[in-house]
Amino acid sequence: MGQIATLLGDTRPALSDGAIGTMLQAAGLMPGASPEIWNVERADAMRVIHTAYADAGARLLTTNTFGGTRPRLALHGHEDRVHELNEAGARIARDVADACGALVLGSIGPTGDLMEPLGLLSHEDAVDLFAEQAGGLPPAARTSCCSRRSATWARCEPASKVRAAPRPTCRWP
Repeated sequence: MGQIATLLGDTRPALSDGAIGTMLQAAGLMPGASPEIWNVERADAMRVIHTAYADAGARLLTTNTFGGTRPRLALHGHEDRVHELNEAGARIARDVADACGALVLGSIGPTGDLMEPLGLLSHEDAVDLFAEQAGGLPPAARTSCCSRRSATWARCEPASKVRAAPRPTCRWP
């Protein structure tokens, strides 16, 4: 039985964290700034946030990587740091999760681009963007990703392909 199945088979509720962006803003993230940059520039603050959720009973911790695709990071001039920022976010969550016995879910948000036929982003390009992002997540988080805030299955489905065909860019053991 997998880790998530074991966790969900437990008799206790499987609480997750949430509203990490709100917690970041309370800690000083400026409106419109990139939350993912805090994974390297304010790692201590990220650790405090994850620890607060774990202390409150969360057994599922999501990485601070919701906007970790190349197009989202490009809005902040960080398009060349996809792997670095996602890996750092996963490492911080993993460190806290290991200390408290929680599991890590890799957070994959929307690309910010509209998909065909309403926009220019093809299904194949979306899969590649999500795979690139997931390449920075550890295998445990990469195979247990949560794709959030997608309005339709057509926008969420490309992220689901990442588990089936992970790219070999991951440097995690």
